Amino acid sequence: MIQPRLQAQYNFGKLSKILAWVLVLAYSFILFYRPLEFEDGWWHIKVGEWIHANKDVPRTEILNPINNTRPWVILQWMGSLIFYEVYRLAGIEGLKIFRALVFFAVFIIFVFFARKKLPSSLLLACVLILGFFLQGRCLMRPVILSIVFTEIFIILILLYLRNRNFKYLWALLPITALWGNIHSEAFVIGSVLIAAIIIPEAVAWLNSFISKNADVRGQSAKALCRLLIVFIGFLFMFTVSPYGPQGLDNLAGMIFDQDYKYIRTIILEHLPPKFGGVIYRIIMAALVAASFVLIRKNTKNNFFYFLLISMPFGLFLSAVREAPFFSVAVLFTIAEMAYGVSLASFWKTKRFCRWLANFIYCAVSVISALSILYLCHISVYRDNLARPFLLEPYYPSGVVKAVDFLKKNKVSGTTFNSYVYGGYLLFAGFPELKPVVDGRIAYLDLLNMHANVLEDPKKNWPGYAHDFNVKVALLESTDLQHKQIIRFLQKDPEWQMVFVSLGTVVFVKKGIFDLSEEALALQGTLEQQSLSLADAEALFKLT
Repeated sequence: MIQPRLQAQYNFGKLSKILAWVLVLAYSFILFYRPLEFEDGWWHIKVGEWIHANKDVPRTEILNPINNTRPWVILQWMGSLIFYEVYRLAGIEGLKIFRALVFFAVFIIFVFFARKKLPSSLLLACVLILGFFLQGRCLMRPVILSIVFTEIFIILILLYLRNRNFKYLWALLPITALWGNIHSEAFVIGSVLIAAIIIPEAVAWLNSFISKNADVRGQSAKALCRLLIVFIGFLFMFTVSPYGPQGLDNLAGMIFDQDYKYIRTIILEHLPPKFGGVIYRIIMAALVAASFVLIRKNTKNNFFYFLLISMPFGLFLSAVREAPFFSVAVLFTIAEMAYGVSLASFWKTKRFCRWLANFIYCAVSVISALSILYLCHISVYRDNLARPFLLEPYYPSGVVKAVDFLKKNKVSGTTFNSYVYGGYLLFAGFPELKPVVDGRIAYLDLLNMHANVLEDPKKNWPGYAHDFNVKVALLESTDLQHKQIIRFLQKDPEWQMVFVSLGTVVFVKKGIFDLSEEALALQGTLEQQSLSLADAEALFKLT
C-alpha cells in the first residue's frame, strides 16, 4: 500500500511541475504580446528608416520642423535601426512578436542561470514575479533590449566573483560597445554594476592599512588597479560609435546637465514609483527580505551583493523606469545566494518542501491559467465591433484613425500635438504632418513652450500658433492637461473641430484645407446641440 501511494505522489508532483512550467512560459510570452503603445518606439522606427536610407547616423535634427538646424546625437541609433528592420521585414505583427520574444529571452536567460541554484518550484515562482515587475515596461522601444544586456552583465560579474578570473570582466567591454549603441541606459546600469565590484575592493584595500596586513593590501591594490582599468575601458567603449568622443560627452551631459535634470521631473517614467498596490508592496518587501537573509547566511562577497540590491533599489526609488534593473538584480542575487547555501539540496531532503513545491506548482498554474484566460478574453471596440485585445495592432487606436483622417483630407503643416502622439505622427504622418513635440527630450525650450500652452492657452496659444505657423492640433480628450486647450479651441473662431474618436480630438485652422462634408459638419453640430466629445463620438459613429 505504501509504494503505490508514493508513486501517486511522485506522478502528481511531476505532472503538476510540467503543467506549471508550460503555463508560466506561455503566460510569459502572451503577457508581452499585446497591442503596440503610442510612445517613443514610433519615432525610433522613423529614425531607423532614415539611417537605413542614408547609411549614416543623423548629425543634425531631421524630424522637428522648429529646430531642423540644431545638432542632434542619437546614441541609441542601432536600437532604432533594429526596430525599423523588424518593421520593414515583418510589419506591425512582427514588432509585436519581436517585443514578446525579447521579454521571453529575459525569462529564459534567468531560468538557464538559476536552474541548478534554486529548487524548480521556487524558480518557477521567481519567473512569475519577474513577469509581474516587467509588465509595466512592456514597450516597443530599444530600452527593452537593455534588460537582456543587464542580465548578461550580472552573469559575467558573478562568474568573476566565483574565482576572480578577470577574463569575465574583459568580456564586458565589447558587450558595452554593442549595448551603448543600442540604448544609452548602458551607461547608467553598467556604471552601477561595475561600481558594485570596485567599492568592496576599495574598502578591503583601505581596511588593510588598519589591519596592517601587507599581503591583503598588495592583493587588493592589484585587483583594484585592474578594476579601475576595466572601468576606464568601459567608459572608452562609449566612444566606439559613429559619433566618437561626442557620444560620451553627450551621455555625461544627460546626467549632469541641469536642463536634463529638470526634464526628468516632468516625465512620468523618470518619477519615483507610487507603490499603488498592496500585492506590489508585499512582493517587493518579500524579495528584499529574502535576498538580505540569504546574503547574511553567505560568507563571501556579502558587501558586493548588498550593493547589487541597494544600488538598483535606490535607482528604482528615484525613477520607476528602473524597475526591470531592480527586479533582475534582486532575483539574480537570490539565485546566486541560494546556490551558496545549497538551498536546492536542502529542499530535496525535507518532506514539507515537497508538499510546498506541489502547492507552488498548483498556485502558479492557477495564476498563469487565469491570467492567460483574462488576456484572451479582453475585448476592445473599434469600428463599432468588439475585437480581441491581443489581436489588435495598436491600443488605443484613436490617433491612428485621426492620422488616417488627416491624410485622407490632405491636411498638412505644423501640428500642435499630445506629447504621447508625437512619435506616431512622425512614423505615419511626417513630413506632411510635423509634430512640435515627439517623445524625445532633446529640446527643453520646446517642451517648456508646449507645457505653457497647455497650462494657459488663453495667454500663450495665439503667440505660439503664430510664431510656429500651427495649422493642426491633435489632442487627447482623456488627458486632463489637454482639457483647457480643447475648450479654448472649441471657442476660438479661427479653429474648428473636424475629428473626434476614442479619446483623440483634431482641430484645424479654418479656411486652409478642403475638408470632407462630414468633417465640416462636426463643429456646427457640436455648437448647435451643445454636445460633449463623448456625445459627438456616438453621434458620428467614429468609435
